[in-house]
Amino acid sequence: MVRHLLRKTASKNTSVSCHWVRSRQVSELLWIVGNKNKFDEDGNVPVNSTGRKILRHYKETGWNFMPLVQALTAVAALMHDLGKASAYFQEKLRSSSCSADPFRHEFISALLIQGMSRYYAEENLDIWTEFASDNMPRIADFICYCREPEKEIKPQYRPFKKQSSIVLCCIIWLVLSHHRLPLPVNDQGDIVTKNNLSGGAPTIAELLSYITPGVTYRRFTENCSNESRTFMADLERCFDFSYEFSVFSKKWRNDLKKWCRRLLDVSPDIEKFSKDGTLRLILKYARLSLMLGDHFYSSQDSDPKWQSDCLLYANTDRDHGSLRQKLDEHLCGVKNIALKVSHYLPALENELPHTGIIQALKHPKTNTSGRIRL
Repeated sequence: MVRHLLRKTASKNTSVSCHWVRSRQVSELLWIVGNKNKFDEDGNVPVNSTGRKILRHYKETGWNFMPLVQALTAVAALMHDLGKASAYFQEKLRSSSCSADPFRHEFISALLIQGMSRYYAEENLDIWTEFASDNMPRIADFICYCREPEKEIKPQYRPFKKQSSIVLCCIIWLVLSHHRLPLPVNDQGDIVTKNNLSGGAPTIAELLSYITPGVTYRRFTENCSNESRTFMADLERCFDFSYEFSVFSKKWRNDLKKWCRRLLDVSPDIEKFSKDGTLRLILKYARLSLMLGDHFYSSQDSDPKWQSDCLLYANTDRDHGSLRQKLDEHLCGVKNIALKVSHYLPALENELPHTGIIQALKHPKTNTSGRIRL
């Protein structure tokens, strides 16, 4: 009755909503008369505004896995470009060369992380526990664990087999995929099409066992002796490091120590999430955050306030070809942006602006030609 009477007298300035109050804290929207765009989908209307940051804590949004997303994102960001510290990559930056790498830098980075983990495992130690204690190994001590020279020349070389640590698998996957996803190849080195894949990998460890340099991370070479010799000479330079990671700034070392501690705190949850299928979603969010952070920070100028004795660089200026961001600055900068991206992920769920109800779309009119007129 009330709705009928309101409809008779409603004008363009009329906006009335009716709610059924079921309890002190619960009400249900029944109907709206007038301009429905003044209300949200629940019939609420704003009565004030604020300039304060009102993004709720992740626990209030239901994103209980956010600490794990952020820990994986931060640790991966702080290590994602370690392969750029090689003599080959640094020479390539300084010479402004556009030649393809024998192994792409993210593949080298993943091999370095795996090599450090194997080095510590020989001593019955855990890589993340050691990093959380600010123990960084010398490159000469672990570089032998990063390589299999007799297999590296083959496109079907699979270096990430037999990984038992889920945490390590997650970090390696994020580092490997922060630019591009790998294309699987068969034992003959040919690309495997989607139709040949039988349901995918059931675990992150098995997924890594499929990854090869293939055509994704490896320079294409013809079957001739000259190109093979050049490839192997350049690959040797990819594992030649003139500087230890200890030359990185104190800021980078402190950040790595801090986030490895947090990763250890949330690592028990990874086992649970890997069993219920949530880990796949967590890695998607972490990869999204890492990729956006890397792309954004790489487009920025170097930080004039950055203090470091590091002589390694991450990139060059696209216009002038001059060296731009130092490697440790880049790693910390990407980490900061990636964490900001992950912080705002819950806002994508329910805080993006929306159009509301568009009457012209709800009741479209057709003209004489039969086309929809809005």
